[in-house]
Amino acid sequence: MKKISCIIPAYNEEKNISNVLDVLLKFLHKDIFEIIVVNDCSSDKTEEILRNFSEIKIIQNEKNLWKSASVAKAIKISNWEFIFLIDADLLNLEPENINLFLKPIFENQSDVVIAYLKNSWPLFPFKKIDYCSWQRIISKKILLENIDEIEKLESYGLEVFINKLIIKHKLSLKIINWKNVENDFHQEKDWFLTWWRKNLKIWKNILKHWWWFFWIYKMNFDLIKLLKKIGR
Repeated sequence: MKKISCIIPAYNEEKNISNVLDVLLKFLHKDIFEIIVVNDCSSDKTEEILRNFSEIKIIQNEKNLWKSASVAKAIKISNWEFIFLIDADLLNLEPENINLFLKPIFENQSDVVIAYLKNSWPLFPFKKIDYCSWQRIISKKILLENIDEIEKLESYGLEVFINKLIIKHKLSLKIINWKNVENDFHQEKDWFLTWWRKNLKIWKNILKHWWWFFWIYKMNFDLIKLLKKIGR
């Protein structure tokens, strides 16, 4: 039986992380064999909330490492063959979403699974494939082979870096449409100007790994080819 480690990076996620964990815990020791949350120096009540979940593993960063380096720490201590990456800020997540997401791995339908959320932002003309989606399942072995590079990535460069690994290794890909699930984007977490500064930094980090939009479009075409091998 394939076994999965779930990794959740968290920074100031007091609003939504309890619901995400409540859903995931329904699968603990059945389909998901460990849940690791990396608290990246949250200044809200995230740490306090996490203490209420005795079944999970918690990594408390001593300083703010941002997303990529935080996830790398969790990958290193994880115990199982697949890594399930999921956001802490998801809205309306339900057990059925997780069931659908795990199925392609357990039934050998694909090597990688990526979620398409209700408020995903696909590039034209690509539909139902979100190259920046954080919700993914991928082999731990492939991530460990590249862990030194992952640790050095800018905060939001990891999604694109994983796409490069998928394409490099020609991994078959399955997209699962989570029609009911949304990311709680930073508009509601921060003042307007702070939100724009954060999002400009996110896009700067994403684009840093690909030369102009030409390369982003090429990446999407390559992902689509891997998707078509097994169907949508």
